[in-house]
Amino acid sequence: MKLSPDPLGCCRKTNSTEKVGRQRRNKFLPILIYTVIALACFDSLKTPAPVLAQVTPINSQPLPVRSTPLEWAAQVPLLLPSDEATHGLPDWAQVSLASRLQSDETAGGGWRPVLSGQSSVPFPQSSNGAFGQEIESALDQLRDGRSNHSIAANQTSSAEGLNQTDSEVDPWVQTVLVEGQQLASGDRWSEALSIYQAALRKAPDSATLLKQRQTARMHVDLQGRLADAKYVHFARTDSVEMAAAHLNEILLKIELNHIEVPNWTKIFQHGLSSLLISLEHSEFQTKFLGRSIDDQVGGLQQRLRDSLNSVPVRNHNEFAGLAREVAHELQRQVGLPPNVTIHEFASTAASALDTYSTFLSPGHFDDLNSQIRGNFVGIGVELRSKKDCLEIVKAIPGGPADQARIRGGDKMLAVNDQLVSEIGGDPAADLLRGEAGTPVTVVVETPEGKQYRLKMNRARVEIPSIEETKLVDASNGIGYIKLSNFQKNTPADFDRAVAQLRQQGLRSLILDLRDNPGGALDAAVAIVDRFITRGTIVSTKGRNLAENMTYSAAQTSYIGNLPLIVLINENSASASEILAAAIADHKRGTIIGQRSFGKGVVQTIFPLTSGRGGIRLTTAEYFAPSGRRVEMQGVAPDLAVQTTARPIIDSAELESSENQVAQDEVLAAAIRRATNQNP
Repeated sequence: MKLSPDPLGCCRKTNSTEKVGRQRRNKFLPILIYTVIALACFDSLKTPAPVLAQVTPINSQPLPVRSTPLEWAAQVPLLLPSDEATHGLPDWAQVSLASRLQSDETAGGGWRPVLSGQSSVPFPQSSNGAFGQEIESALDQLRDGRSNHSIAANQTSSAEGLNQTDSEVDPWVQTVLVEGQQLASGDRWSEALSIYQAALRKAPDSATLLKQRQTARMHVDLQGRLADAKYVHFARTDSVEMAAAHLNEILLKIELNHIEVPNWTKIFQHGLSSLLISLEHSEFQTKFLGRSIDDQVGGLQQRLRDSLNSVPVRNHNEFAGLAREVAHELQRQVGLPPNVTIHEFASTAASALDTYSTFLSPGHFDDLNSQIRGNFVGIGVELRSKKDCLEIVKAIPGGPADQARIRGGDKMLAVNDQLVSEIGGDPAADLLRGEAGTPVTVVVETPEGKQYRLKMNRARVEIPSIEETKLVDASNGIGYIKLSNFQKNTPADFDRAVAQLRQQGLRSLILDLRDNPGGALDAAVAIVDRFITRGTIVSTKGRNLAENMTYSAAQTSYIGNLPLIVLINENSASASEILAAAIADHKRGTIIGQRSFGKGVVQTIFPLTSGRGGIRLTTAEYFAPSGRRVEMQGVAPDLAVQTTARPIIDSAELESSENQVAQDEVLAAAIRRATNQNP
């Protein structure tokens, strides 16, 4: 299942046995890997993969007043096929700031398997002689309970404090901060993270926004780890030595592969802040301590801050040793198993590096692999996690949810008789996963407030990368292909779509990349290859020379000088931007819409040993054929067309292409341009 926003990334297989006519220049022999251009965010966006299944049916009645979660959900009737649910568009004027500011970031990406390093980071058995003088002093203070170390002031939780910190910033930023504060106080961290990320696209220099985004991300990452049963199991059961080896592996991958030289002090402080958040989380206490330490946690957090908040950490060896010392001290003071503390430092190290780098828990790593393959087991919906529901972004065409007439804008209130508001969005989404053919029951509410109980069987489904193929203007032969993401099979699917349109009289093509978060880099390169005969398509540059690569036209898949228009918007990211930038730089087509997202860094997914998940690291930056940067700049359209709201198109609600065009200003502008360009 897929929680949105969380897009695919870009991956490109670069092994030397691949039979491709593209040139690849590299001063060093590339490792056998998949290159990833991951889309923004977070699992912040924490976006588990889409869920699918086969559906039985339905009956509609008002939701009864509940006494307990089980009784409430069980009393909602099954939806029968004869009762057609109606779906209306939301009242955009009433949508809150949190809903309007949808996250620009996307998490996800392709992957490239890399053999795990065999080297290890030594952990000192004691601190004597192992650390610098500052660390020795800090550890002495931590053991003695002294608080002489200077520290930064604690974060204020009041809106007034935030306003004072950012008094020089646009009042709009203040509005975002206040709303984010309200969401955070209600433990709605995913929503808070989404609006902070969206706001940072408009105000990237706001220090307070950056700080609040980082805090929200720590909370969201913690919720994701706690919801992953595999992570909880190995964090509980690993020996200290196994946990230390896990941390070793992650630190070495950061040291060797990240695009920037790591700032180990910053990474340690980030890990310490994350650990402090974990210690006060009731579910963390229950799962790893078996009891509440609320009466101790305040003093413990203060001692950790006082002792360690400004300690310099010079290298990954000191990081690893200091993490182990903190682990033993927490065991002494509150009984937290030291392996749990070490795993917490390991799982938060990457997220300190940049917006996109992160630890992938085993469950999330499995989801990511499913995204790359383009198939999932579940009920076939893309979800956005909310505090009291799972919001349906869309149902995958042909999947169980689609067959049950679940649509974008619906809300999932319960899964298997457990209320989302009681167990949380991510755990509820986890309940949708399971073996193909097994049943799952959900309670769904339509935008009109009508509620249904649906029973479905999970199933495996292929996620289409081409969402729609048709002639939008038959008289002028104007074809339209909606490309929703880039997968391994996208080039072949694209060729079939073009062949289908040619049979219908294709004379020019509109390629819609709006809201396309990216996907397989090879697929994006291959689509560009259909339209140009020579020259660079995209190049990458990193700290390691092995990341410096150039992808050029293969001259084998050219489809002719077909007039081309590419549609983009602010959510077109990564591989979509590679395609749009290449078409623009080669002057091969017209770009129409709004400036794209601006995700121009390459990421690599490294699997970790012993089934401990993976780590996603930013390893390079990519550049358009002209050499211009895409990161934070995006691709500007040749013809800018602004829209008040992206129309929600549902084939069941629209009877003709004319109705769709009438609601879509960008598509209408593209058709006018294509009409004038037709030979």
